[in-house]
Amino acid sequence: MKDAANKAGLLLDEAVDPDLVNTVVEKGYASDRTDDQLEEIGRDPFLVAYAMSGANRWVVTREVSAPSKTRQNRRLPDVCATSVVRSV
Repeated sequence: MKDAANKAGLLLDEAVDPDLVNTVVEKGYASDRTDDQLEEIGRDPFLVAYAMSGANRWVVTREVSAPSKTRQNRRLPDVCATSVVRSV
């Protein structure tokens, strides 16, 4: 029963705002990205957009900041900072 409660707390039961996803990609990564670069970015922009859409939301990640990375390969903490989302 405890595992089911934990899982329910981690699942997002809402639709993501596509405009927020685009904002995260454009400001956090690059506005002139190619299809290959979008594939490399993966699902991280969706996670950041979900965090942006609600109060008191954080992104939890094991990644560490690496500001020198290229824009299409930025680390999640750096994208969160650009998008004004708290990450730990």
